[in-house]
Amino acid sequence: RLMPRSYSVSSSRLVNETSVRFVFNLVRLPPKRNFPSRHGICTGWLDRITQSFQRPFGDESAVEPDVNIKVPIYFRVNNRFKFPEAVKVPIVMVGPGTGVAPFIGFLDHRRQQRLAAKMTGMRLRFGETWLFFGCRHKERDFLYRDDLEGFVSDGILSQLC
Repeated sequence: RLMPRSYSVSSSRLVNETSVRFVFNLVRLPPKRNFPSRHGICTGWLDRITQSFQRPFGDESAVEPDVNIKVPIYFRVNNRFKFPEAVKVPIVMVGPGTGVAPFIGFLDHRRQQRLAAKMTGMRLRFGETWLFFGCRHKERDFLYRDDLEGFVSDGILSQLC
């Protein structure tokens, strides 16, 4: 029996209530005695069903899927890991590699909070947001690079370390 895989949501309900975004890295298993090199079961499947709209790393052009892909998911709530209610609370985030995923959702959420405050004329003091992020190969593995650089330039992310 195949065990469930855990992935972190990288989107905010304030941005889109009807879809969920997440990130995965394709697991490549080296060859063993009687087995050739192969991909992980779940990430291999995800890779195959998303082939039609994948782009090479660094190509940030928008690509809309030509099919409506449905992936069976089951939400698991973590009551200890959540975005702070008060916008003035500073946030320090540490997310290496795909561990950055939930923080992309946090930053999208903060962006929407700022937009809502601006549109309603509310003068809120937002706490600083720091993200410590790392990857092995910046030229290949810098997940969400454009998003993160956009958060910095928009003032949503105070420091990207």
